[in-house]
Amino acid sequence: LSPVELFGRQAFPVLGDSPLFLTLGPHNFYWFSLEPLNVSEVKAVSPPTIDIMAAHISAGEAPSIPGQYATFDIESFWTSKPLRLELERVLSGFTRHRRWFRSKARSIVGVGARDAVVLGKGATANGGGPSLIVFVRVDFREGDPETYLLPLAHATGGDLAHIEQQSAHAIVARTRFSNGQEGILYDAVYGKHFSAQLLDLFARKREVAGSFGYLRSTPEKALRQERKDPELRAVVSSAEQSNTSLVFGNEYICKLFRKLEPGNNPELEISRALTEQTDFPNAPSLLGVLEYQAGKHEPATLA
Repeated sequence: LSPVELFGRQAFPVLGDSPLFLTLGPHNFYWFSLEPLNVSEVKAVSPPTIDIMAAHISAGEAPSIPGQYATFDIESFWTSKPLRLELERVLSGFTRHRRWFRSKARSIVGVGARDAVVLGKGATANGGGPSLIVFVRVDFREGDPETYLLPLAHATGGDLAHIEQQSAHAIVARTRFSNGQEGILYDAVYGKHFSAQLLDLFARKREVAGSFGYLRSTPEKALRQERKDPELRAVVSSAEQSNTSLVFGNEYICKLFRKLEPGNNPELEISRALTEQTDFPNAPSLLGVLEYQAGKHEPATLA
């Protein structure tokens, strides 16, 4: 626990075995609140492990072979309260060390899952497993909270080995089932299937519901009429810092905005103006928009 002075919200050194020395003037006093250790003070460590018991898995995910889990629905990390709490626990350490996390200098007091939307639900093993788009809320000791976009996927077997070899930094947590099977929970942008799910979402106007809001895709006419290569996959651009760009060969670039802001997105407005109001040839055309709408709030641009 860390003592936090209630009036100035100044955090003092974390309590340990050694005494905490304070100097007080005549008639002075300190009034402290004992609060959990700042997430911002936790250093990066190896990914934690989430134990997944049979009770966490819905009846529709029951194993087809006794003693094995043939499938695991990643949506359980949202629909199962124990797994959601485990997810929020591991997000605390993961989010702080991402390069797209903008408030590294601020003291974090809590990280939670605000909402979640499933993409590729019902996908087969050949078509790739579903992805869970999580809206991560970060609360700070001072100032307004922030919301970040984190797509998640779960991998076992060959996909697990590929992520470990190529994108180990994307691993959020390791998973361990009661039968001994192991997997990983990772940032889905580094997997094989999320980019295809995004491209499918942009193929036509769609709304995908979450618990408290929904995703809305609005493709431009040129993208709706274009015949897409079903084998087209994306790679993550290494140029981005505060956002993530997926490059689909020489065809498209999809920019994911990690930090979500309600209202008009300046980059979107500029791209739309250059596409619709000018014939400027040196800027990429806007082909579609993906937004998140929660209640009566203004939509936030995701991609």
